[in-house]
This record gives sequence, structure tokens and C-alpha cells, in this order.
Amino acid sequence: MAQSVLSTLAGIVAGGSVAIVTKAGMPQQDLVSIPWDKLLGVGSGGLAFGVAWYFLQREERLRVAHDRVVSQHLETASKISGTFADTVTKILAEARTDTDRREARLIALLQDRDQ
Repeated sequence: MAQSVLSTLAGIVAGGSVAIVTKAGMPQQDLVSIPWDKLLGVGSGGLAFGVAWYFLQREERLRVAHDRVVSQHLETASKISGTFADTVTKILAEARTDTDRREARLIALLQDRDQ
């Protein structure tokens, strides 16, 4: 697709350059009267401008798409790390509660044994 867009742009630029330089509205008698040196300069410059514009626009679209993807990944990573932190906190709280319960039971058993 990029090649077709590029070739279309090049054709438009080249056609416009030819029309401007050769004054398309006026009929030409022969090929010798066409200013080929001017045509080459304007066509090359126009083509270079068109190619540069295309690639700058493409670069901008790629940057915007990359920023969007990075943003989505950062959002997903934040959600995952938040879920992980909540899960770890919950597991630690359950482990503390279980340990406290076992310690209290052990202390109660030892106190009953001593008496």
C-alpha cells in the first residue's frame, strides 16, 4: 500500500511539475522546445518534497500509534501490579491471622499444661 501511495504522490507531483514548467495550456511544436533542464530540477525537487512529506506523515502516524500502544501497556501493567499488591497484602493478612491464632492456641495449651 505504501508503494502505491508513494507512486501516486510521485505521479501527481511529476504531472504538476510538468504542467507548470511546460505551461500545459499552450501547445508545444516539438520535443526540443520543452525546457528539460527546468523540468528535471522542478520534478526532482517536487518528488523529493513529496517523498519527504509522505515519510514524515508516516513517521508521525507511527509515533502516535506507538504512544497509544505504550499507554495501553502501561495501563495494563499498572492494573496487574495493583492486583498483585492487593493479593500479596491479602495473603499476608491471612497468614498473620493464622499465625496469631496458632500462637494463641499454643499459649493456651502451654498454660493449661502448666496448671
